[in-house]
Amino acid sequence: MMRINFTTKALRSLRSTKFLMFLSVLSVLSGESNGQQAVKISGIVKGVPPQSIMFKQDTNYLNIKPELKEVLLDGSDFSYEFQITRPGPWELQCNDEALQLFIEPGDDFSVEFVVGTINKGTTFKGKGDVHNQFLFEFYNTFKNEYDTAQTRKNILDATSVDEFEIALYNSRKKQKDFYTNYKGKEKFSPAFNQFVENLIRYNYLGSLVAFPIVRGNNSANTVVGALPEIMLTEITPEDGKNPTALKGRYYRMFVYYYTIYSASKNNGFNKFVDQGQSLEAKYKAARDFFETKAFAYFLAKFLLENCGKIPQATLKRIYNVLAAEDKQGFYSSLVNERCGEFINAEVKKEDKKSATIIAGQKPVPVGFTAKTLEGKTVSLDDFKGKVVYIDFWASWCGPCRQQFPFAKALKEKFTEKEKKKIVFLYISIDENEESWRNAIEKLEIHGFHTISPGNWSSEACKFFKISSIPRYMLIDKSGNIADENAKRPGDEIIYDDIIELLKQ
Repeated sequence: MMRINFTTKALRSLRSTKFLMFLSVLSVLSGESNGQQAVKISGIVKGVPPQSIMFKQDTNYLNIKPELKEVLLDGSDFSYEFQITRPGPWELQCNDEALQLFIEPGDDFSVEFVVGTINKGTTFKGKGDVHNQFLFEFYNTFKNEYDTAQTRKNILDATSVDEFEIALYNSRKKQKDFYTNYKGKEKFSPAFNQFVENLIRYNYLGSLVAFPIVRGNNSANTVVGALPEIMLTEITPEDGKNPTALKGRYYRMFVYYYTIYSASKNNGFNKFVDQGQSLEAKYKAARDFFETKAFAYFLAKFLLENCGKIPQATLKRIYNVLAAEDKQGFYSSLVNERCGEFINAEVKKEDKKSATIIAGQKPVPVGFTAKTLEGKTVSLDDFKGKVVYIDFWASWCGPCRQQFPFAKALKEKFTEKEKKKIVFLYISIDENEESWRNAIEKLEIHGFHTISPGNWSSEACKFFKISSIPRYMLIDKSGNIADENAKRPGDEIIYDDIIELLKQ
């Protein structure tokens, strides 16, 4: 922890200079020297000032080893200078109170507050004051909506999801009106506008998808309640591709609960009884919706919360995925530090078994058939004795096309002997056969090709309950579904999953 003490103006100047030099050295070592700008925050603490206040930034979004800067007061005054590279939220802590701030490179403002009432009469002046004055007034106006304990109570007290959602919706409208009509909004920076818009959007969406999970965890029922689909229509693929929103804790709440909700949905809204299977399901749900930063954040958070409960082999596999995604070690180093004793422990024999795909998990729906390029009809029974890796796709599906190069590379990993025991089965749901055939030729897709025409009304979608593509599935040698949400070709673990089924 760094202590900064200002007792005279001369000492302030001297120590500020030394502190900036020290930060510059740290920034060079960390590779973040480009684009840094100075920030200065000063202020007056009224009432009975403590000896120091604290500035905090949750740099890894997990509240583990947050950046903490302690500033000693000179009587009731303080002044703090530092450098940052990008705008974002900070927290000023005084005793057991906290004031939410938004700080941008180049900010130079003062804050005045009274100890014990920091969230009642605080004022800001200077460059950056309009952002922080807005946040102060916004959080005071909507303090119940941004209190996680209160949100949880509202979820448990609600008589129905409709009642809860209506209250959420009405509150969001008031928040939007407050933001839109705020005096001085024209002075908001683009970064701050985006921060507030994300704050309002993901407070609503995060609270909504938390509803069935919080209630499910608080109930002895073996199922999790499903949200009406109409309530989820506002969630789009773009919500999984919003890395700048990750700095806001309500987007992180959305990432966490939406992943768990999606995993529950894929499990028929049945609660998981095995932590290993639970992690696998949540891993797949996060992977299928969120891009790298949010995906890595979720894996890290879930592993940190549950590493002592997850079978060792499964824990190792998912940790290796995290390490591969998190190339700079931003999250993997924290997880290894906290969970290393579990990750690096010798894998027990029973854990190896629980971490592998369980053959015969679910029978294939009876009667499903598809048409080949030659016009013949085939069923999955025709492939018994072999491991089948199914790729549900369509010529109009962009994410499907992105995976085809990975599929080609995956096939090349297997020996000729292994290839004879594997079927790479492509099932297209295209409406038009010509589009299907042209795409196979143009994209050079190699495998066993079939079509189940009709787009979302196709027999394939009905039989396998498919609502999005690409979708992948693994069938074991006995003809049973081993994994109905198999990993993508681009996921290195899929190779191990197929090899495991070949051994069975």
